Amino acid sequence: MLTLKKYIALIFILLSLTISYKVFALQNPTFKDKSAIFYYTDRPRHYSERADSVKIRLINEATNFEKTLDLTRMSTEIWKIVIPMSFLYREQGISRYVYYYYFLVDGKKVLDPTNKIRSIKFQSGPDGRVSFFRVEHRKRKLRVIRQNPEIVSRGLIFYYTKEIDKKIRVKLLISDQRYWSKVYILKRNTDGMLYAFVEKEDLPQKNIHNRFVYKFIVNGKYELDPLNPNQHQSIKGGIFNLVDLRGKRVKIYELPQNPVIKMQGIYFYCFAPNARKVGLLTNLNGWTHILPMSKSKDPKYKGAWVILLSKRNRDLPLNAGTYKYKFIVDGIITHDKNNPHSYDDGMGEKISVFTLKKPINYYGKNPIHIKNNIYRFFFMSRRAKHVFLLGSFNNWNPFNLKMKRINKDLFVVDVELHPGVYFYIFSVDNKWKNDPRNTNVAYNQVNRRVSIVLIKRRRKVIK
Repeated sequence: MLTLKKYIALIFILLSLTISYKVFALQNPTFKDKSAIFYYTDRPRHYSERADSVKIRLINEATNFEKTLDLTRMSTEIWKIVIPMSFLYREQGISRYVYYYYFLVDGKKVLDPTNKIRSIKFQSGPDGRVSFFRVEHRKRKLRVIRQNPEIVSRGLIFYYTKEIDKKIRVKLLISDQRYWSKVYILKRNTDGMLYAFVEKEDLPQKNIHNRFVYKFIVNGKYELDPLNPNQHQSIKGGIFNLVDLRGKRVKIYELPQNPVIKMQGIYFYCFAPNARKVGLLTNLNGWTHILPMSKSKDPKYKGAWVILLSKRNRDLPLNAGTYKYKFIVDGIITHDKNNPHSYDDGMGEKISVFTLKKPINYYGKNPIHIKNNIYRFFFMSRRAKHVFLLGSFNNWNPFNLKMKRINKDLFVVDVELHPGVYFYIFSVDNKWKNDPRNTNVAYNQVNRRVSIVLIKRRRKVIK
């Protein structure tokens, strides 16, 4: 006869086998979010023989590349590693790559059990064979600069288009031929192009004619700009390129001060009418990737780019605190000129900051405390038509708590909860789904994976 402990142990073993089977059913690697994901499942004969460390050995003969990376233990049996695709693209001249790999389990070479079909003979591999996979690097079209400088609302952008060694420093000398001159060091944008950004505030305000001359300095030698046919004989001697800004000013639209905080999220505006691509870089997501911005459809903000964080980036933790951000305009990183709150990062650049005094509740974690014992659950989906909440607090009734749509993305329902532990799940168009914002999960009486929440006793405030 099975006791309670044996029954629980049997369920745990069955669940482990089910998860292991799912991992083994996946063929390594799986590609997701510009990353290659590898899994390894450790299933020894006895639990004492489980691996203490699992590594992956990557080999690329075309580029003479070899690297050993550590896998992270996800459970007692499952190991995982996420490798960014940018790490696998070793050289720009090669568009397709073939990588050999094998696992090192406690130092012992092991062939990938999920990828035995795609294996090849290799001398240093386990039993003389290694697994392999292919990746293809799609080159993005580089921007073609036809004329210097590019006139934007916040200043001038000068590009240096000649191919030179990355170790060579290129500078820009710009002057009004009278009292003002300045030297800028060119930097590389995300496309690898050298540029110098001359802000409008740096230009002398007393220059009535709006005429400037400039030259590039490469390895201490002066060079004319081949992209600018306008040349001028300087008073001090020598020929310079000429910039005439008369009648070429870009109209500046009055944008709201960034960021604009509303109930549905946080809006950021960036004025760049001639830009092809604008993005937001922030520590809200740990500076991991660029959040793409889109052109504003509002005629008041013509020429501006906008992003609503809660709309396209629903996993961002919009909690109370101070956050930093920058804009990337056609690969050029710049701070927000429309936000007076910024500071120097110590490298000669500025970082814009903003403070979120109150969290945007709908984008935190379930549930949200409303008042007394009333808590609000939310679910975000634009495509869903009907959403219900069911859990241990309503005896798993799938039709009792219907959630109300309050905007295009958001469903909410208020529930009375007392201190304790509760299990819950969402029914989205007759399909059960766990809470994507709640990492605390468990298995209920029918062995279904559900979300779990702890309601703590709230202290009474004595007035």
